[in-house]
Amino acid sequence: MAEQRKLRILVISEPAWAEENNTGNTLSNFFTGFPAEFANIYFRPGMPHNSLCHRYFQVTDYMVVQYLLKHKPIGKAWEEEGTKGYNDGTPAAEGSSESFDQKARKHNSFYGMLLRELAWSMAKVDNEALYTFISDFHPDVIYAPVYGNLRMTRIISRIKDRTGLPLVSLISDDHYYPEPVKKTPLRLWYHHALQKNLKKMFSRIDCFLTMTQEQAAAYEPLYGKKMEVIRKSAVIPYQAHVKQAVTRLIYGGGIYFGREETLVQLEEAVKKLNEGGHRYELYIYSGNAVSDAHLSILNDRDNSFFMGRISYPELLKEYQKSDIAVHVEGFDAESMEKVKLSFSTKIIDCLQSGAPVLCIADASSAGAHYLETEQAAVVVHDPSQISEGIQEIDRHYDLWQQRAYACLERNHSHQRNLERLEAIFNTLVERNGRQ
Repeated sequence: MAEQRKLRILVISEPAWAEENNTGNTLSNFFTGFPAEFANIYFRPGMPHNSLCHRYFQVTDYMVVQYLLKHKPIGKAWEEEGTKGYNDGTPAAEGSSESFDQKARKHNSFYGMLLRELAWSMAKVDNEALYTFISDFHPDVIYAPVYGNLRMTRIISRIKDRTGLPLVSLISDDHYYPEPVKKTPLRLWYHHALQKNLKKMFSRIDCFLTMTQEQAAAYEPLYGKKMEVIRKSAVIPYQAHVKQAVTRLIYGGGIYFGREETLVQLEEAVKKLNEGGHRYELYIYSGNAVSDAHLSILNDRDNSFFMGRISYPELLKEYQKSDIAVHVEGFDAESMEKVKLSFSTKIIDCLQSGAPVLCIADASSAGAHYLETEQAAVVVHDPSQISEGIQEIDRHYDLWQQRAYACLERNHSHQRNLERLEAIFNTLVERNGRQ
């Protein structure tokens, strides 16, 4: 009797499946150990970096422009053996071209983003080359995160409609509710168009995942069905850290949504604590640029060290050297609105570091609320109280270390999460009548 083949999962993502970005990191976290084969269609420059997926189809801004100007074909398919993942230190390769999206972020340009949306709407991105790639892979189910832009919601919806496959989606950020701060006609039009397209996509989702109860409560009325709450897993063995003479605070990850200003306030607290003797150092690992004025503070090479981007496996090693693992959010109204329903994937990195966790965020943040409810971290809701938060960890170091570990064991078992995901995917495929 022939051995039954593994489940085949088609992953549709905006960036490549690279563990240095949030999408790729979450993908590897969810699917490490999952008995399936994977193919990834993605829509940005950059190369994949993981140990699970070897089949890829890429579409970039440059390809879209070349199609519009010279009618060149869109899309590139390839297979790659031995891509590397969690357990190696090789950084992901970067694409040579800079996308419209990156330029729009650099210049904070809403109109640059609109230009990109226009270009993609004029090109046939989901073309026959893409569907041939899908047909050759013969997937059983689609996994696609929800993104807050028109092009990705449209592409995912079209692929779902064309293939008729079950669709599993994860929503991490609040893409539907926050209104634009600048209420210009174009911004309001885009916001309403995005809401309309998101609702259309939600109606196509067969299983809708989220990482927080708050987001489930907010989005279930839009979805019309119960959502599944599933959190990231611990992926490395827990090793309790022995506190060093000079306390090493580590922040790793994106610097956006007001986090830059909060990190500056953290540095100022560290500097003040060091007035009585050099006892604390802050290390920041991020690929995001900060303003020159703030960089001079965050990289003063005495109290704070801005270390730039490193690979995810290297970041995990740095976390294991930390005496205090730090998570921060912004405190301006716009930033708080954006993160109030989301659960930062970096929270799990902090919990599994082996060190106590310091969280600096408004009480409205779902991530801060989770850590506070679970008593897994010292949570500071007022930036003026950061020094007190650090000193609380100093006074009760072993206690906060044990509480972080207890939360990890309680809620972030990789085996339990894997069993839940397997049951979800297998049920959907069986219901769809897998051949």
